[in-house]
Amino acid sequence: DERRDQDVMRMLKGHERADVTFRSKPLTETEWRTLFAIKTFPVDGELVIGSQTFPIRLQVNYSETAERAEVDGLTNIKYEDLGLK
Repeated sequence: DERRDQDVMRMLKGHERADVTFRSKPLTETEWRTLFAIKTFPVDGELVIGSQTFPIRLQVNYSETAERAEVDGLTNIKYEDLGLK
């Protein structure tokens, strides 16, 4: 809901650090291909919010069609894990 989103942006100081990025830990092409064959798998990496970095694990789903490949992930994070109360 819109109010919740505004509250989260305020708590994360979104006006100061607008970028939120996930970076996976480096994997070789062979390791990625092995994971893609499984279709659903965990990926460890870092969530970067502004200048702060937090280790996280995403549960990832991989799907592929003749035209494209798609990877989407999901995780649950407690506010405390981001240094928020």
